[in-house]
Amino acid sequence: MNFFYADSQLDDELIEAAEDGDIMNVKEFIKKGADVNAKDNDYGWTALMHASIYGHKEIVEILISNKADVNAKDNDDFTALMYASREGHKEIVEILKKAGAK
Repeated sequence: MNFFYADSQLDDELIEAAEDGDIMNVKEFIKKGADVNAKDNDYGWTALMHASIYGHKEIVEILISNKADVNAKDNDDFTALMYASREGHKEIVEILKKAGAK
């Protein structure tokens, strides 16, 4: 069994669930060991960035409580805070700031 592939697939599933707002699967993939700081292959976005862009507040909170890096940068040096701000998700902006996002 190729454990690297399995972990990568699990990380991809977490990112997709965060983007889709699928709270149940986000929790399940984290429980199974998905890396909350893994980045997608397209833009270098983390699950936290996807959740912040699409306004999934509860998922943002779940990811932060599981040690997601609130200051991680994507391929263009953007952060989840920048995306949440750009999209007008004020509650998420405040959550990220309280968690130490800059």
